[in-house]
Amino acid sequence: MASTAVRGRDRGRAPGRGTPGSFDIKDQTKAEVTLDASAGGSKPSKTQQFQQQVATEILARMQEGTAPWQKAWQPGALQGRRAVNGSTGRPYSGQNSLWLLVRGFDRGFTDPRWVTFNQAKKAGAKVRQGAKGERILIYKPFERKNADGTPKLDEKGRPITGAFASTATVFNAEEIDDMPAMPGSVERERTWEDAGTGEALIAASGAHIVHQDQSQAFYVPGSDTITLPNKEQFDSETGYYSTAFHELSHWTGHSSRLDRGTHDGFGGHEYAREELVAELSSFLIAGETGCGYEPSNSASYLQGWAQRRDQSDPQKEVQAALHDASKATQFLLRPLEDEPA
Repeated sequence: MASTAVRGRDRGRAPGRGTPGSFDIKDQTKAEVTLDASAGGSKPSKTQQFQQQVATEILARMQEGTAPWQKAWQPGALQGRRAVNGSTGRPYSGQNSLWLLVRGFDRGFTDPRWVTFNQAKKAGAKVRQGAKGERILIYKPFERKNADGTPKLDEKGRPITGAFASTATVFNAEEIDDMPAMPGSVERERTWEDAGTGEALIAASGAHIVHQDQSQAFYVPGSDTITLPNKEQFDSETGYYSTAFHELSHWTGHSSRLDRGTHDGFGGHEYAREELVAELSSFLIAGETGCGYEPSNSASYLQGWAQRRDQSDPQKEVQAALHDASKATQFLLRPLEDEPA
């Protein structure tokens, strides 16, 4: 993957970086960047404000004993509500996907399509007066150049690309007049035969996974091994893949991969934080792959985090967990994206 950098419109200074307005996001999805609002002492940009808004909302729900990924989704039905761009038909990804899914649910929308004002206008539709839009992250790509105008290349000779970070406002299709009718719902009873993408993701990871006749699933960093119950022990493929994605997310934190560092053992603060990262990642991967999501186990992860979290700055910690979950998700999805068509 070519090196990538992103520039913030606020011209602020990124943590640990020397160039104002330039944010290195190498080996991350370009739609998932955590920008520290305190960096350089400047006023938070719209991008930073959006990151803070999402973290604040999630924190508030967690403190109330719930969270976006604990909504009353029916197991496996998450894909039917996944937010998509109503103009391009492409699903939103990462934090945008999570945010629009939650906001759509909160506001009672059954149509998963979201478009910008201009996209609606181009389609011959019209955003109603007084309609409330939702902010999302957007990145405008560019190719880095040398002083002589030639493309900058990474160590493998590939162009180094970048992006300008900003935000956009999108409106739900239910608040737009003359919007084309929504295609029929894709929600249905799922079967094991539907899980091809889930199997492909597991296989592409190369993780060492052992299946045993037992009731627990866990990852052991020392042996770098994931242990899962046998498939037939799960009530559905949704439960199996939600569990597998959770443990694979832990696996990405190994020092040879994303290196999230060692945690402080079962029951400690860092352990609880890692569980939060893994469950968030499982939720995001479920939406990306279409394997569905099983929320029944997430309450324990949430309660553990709430009891052991860092009391000094919980909002910043949630923001960091979102950042790490997005990186873990992209790490696991990238091999599928790189496969030849």
